[in-house]
Amino acid sequence: MLKKLLKEKKSLTFIEAHNPLSALIIKNTNYTDDNGCTHKFDGIWSSSLTVIPQLYL
Repeated sequence: MLKKLLKEKKSLTFIEAHNPLSALIIKNTNYTDDNGCTHKFDGIWSSSLTVIPQLYL
């Protein structure tokens, strides 16, 4: 899927999710660029460095 996206677009926009709730919010979020065009994020980055501490709260 990543290869397909890279062929379709010159650059991709990813955002980090620290837990499942933030990932769900990101999935349903749009953003507007400087030209007024609305976009969705191309992907979500999740790192063990930010996810694991959430398990111990």
